[in-house]
Amino acid sequence: RDLAARRAVIASQSTAIEEAYAGVENVGAFLAKAEATVGSLLERSIQGEAASAHETLRSVWAGLTRRNASGQEFAGLPTGIRELDKLISGMERKKLYYLAARPKVGKTALAMQAAVHAALHGVSVMVFSLEMGSDQLMERTLCQHARVSSDSVRNNDVKDADIDRLYQASDELS
Repeated sequence: RDLAARRAVIASQSTAIEEAYAGVENVGAFLAKAEATVGSLLERSIQGEAASAHETLRSVWAGLTRRNASGQEFAGLPTGIRELDKLISGMERKKLYYLAARPKVGKTALAMQAAVHAALHGVSVMVFSLEMGSDQLMERTLCQHARVSSDSVRNNDVKDADIDRLYQASDELS
C-alpha cells in the first residue's frame, strides 16, 4: 500500500512537472489543480484508517513513551532549524507542509536544508522542484552544506580552502 501511494505521488508530480515545463497560461489554475491532486492522494491514504479511541490512545501513548525514552525533543523529525522546529515540533508523518513566500527569499534553500538534515539522520528523502534541475539543486545544496558561496562556484572563483570544504561536504552528502 505504501509503495502504491509513493508511485501515485511520483506519477502526479511528474505530470505537474511536465505541465509546468510545457508552459502554463493560468498559474493560479495550475497550482489549484496540483494542490487538489495532492489533497486527493492524502484523502485516499487516510481513508480506511478509522480507529477506536482506545486504539488511538494506545498508539499515542506508545509514541509518547518512545519519545520520552529516546530523549527526542520533538514529535516529528527535526528540520535542523531550531526556531522552525519549536513552531511545528518537527516534521510529522502524514502531514503535508507548504512553504510559500515571495521570489528570491530562500524557500528552496530552507527546504533543501531540512531535506539534507533528514538525510544525514538516515531518513530517505525525495525532492521535487519545478524551478530547478537535479544538478542545480545539488550544486546549491553542496555549496550551502560546505558554506561556500555558490556565486564563486558558478564564476569559477573557488579558493583551495573552499575546494577542501566542498570535497568534505560531498562526502557527507553522498
